[in-house]
Amino acid sequence: MKWLATFLCLLTTTALAEIQENPTPAQGQPLPMVTICSMTPPEEVLTDQYDELPFVEGDGGIFIPSGQMVQGKLRMFLKPDGSSFTIMFQIEELYCMIMTGGNVRASVSGDAL
Repeated sequence: MKWLATFLCLLTTTALAEIQENPTPAQGQPLPMVTICSMTPPEEVLTDQYDELPFVEGDGGIFIPSGQMVQGKLRMFLKPDGSSFTIMFQIEELYCMIMTGGNVRASVSGDAL
């Protein structure tokens, strides 16, 4: 696991240097991020420790610092009362936490549902 943390830190440093050297405002500005990844399926932690249940899933992709897109599966876990959520990205047997937060509510625009 130490090698993964080191690798992710190096990717972030490389991405930050690239942004400073080659800003691309017309195409969007890359945001260097660090994700926490594990070989442990998220259900074992999110359901057992945080009462978050699988809510939605789909196929998706994330950009890595080289500019390439990595394909995987997006999964969102949600506590039934909406007090917390976690968004995971799965690449084969590697599970990466992209975001966690709370205060989830329906987003409505235009006519009410």
